Amino acid sequence: MANTIYLDDLLRALTAAVLNSNRMLRDQHVGNMGDHFEQDHNGVHTPKTLKMKLPAFAVPDETQREQVFDVPSSCLTNQQSMSVDEMTLEFDCLFEGLDEDSGQHRVALALSGGFLHRGRAAKVSIKLKGGDPPEGQARVNDMLLKKFS
Repeated sequence: MANTIYLDDLLRALTAAVLNSNRMLRDQHVGNMGDHFEQDHNGVHTPKTLKMKLPAFAVPDETQREQVFDVPSSCLTNQQSMSVDEMTLEFDCLFEGLDEDSGQHRVALALSGGFLHRGRAAKVSIKLKGGDPPEGQARVNDMLLKKFS
């Protein structure tokens, strides 16, 4: 079967492409987070902070209405990461049959480069959807915000 592609190989390639895209986006996100930390000679990361005068919460002395806080810069920027949420691939192909030579039942397809034979043409639509992104950064921000209250 010349010019044949197997459906499982096609799905494997698409999955690898989506995973690689998400890996690149994650690496960029982690790199951007590095802009908000300083690393010492022991490899310990300390948040870069900005001094901000903010309303004081739960201050027993009513005369002190504002307090200076060291606010981590990461809390002041958008930390929403991107990922491939949904991808739709649609193409015409020619169903060539089942390949059972290897002991596996593999669907053999020929991608159309032009005219398709009547009766054997198929339109294939594949939809991939991503999962929810991790909540680690939101949890760190929540923990830091609790320290101010």
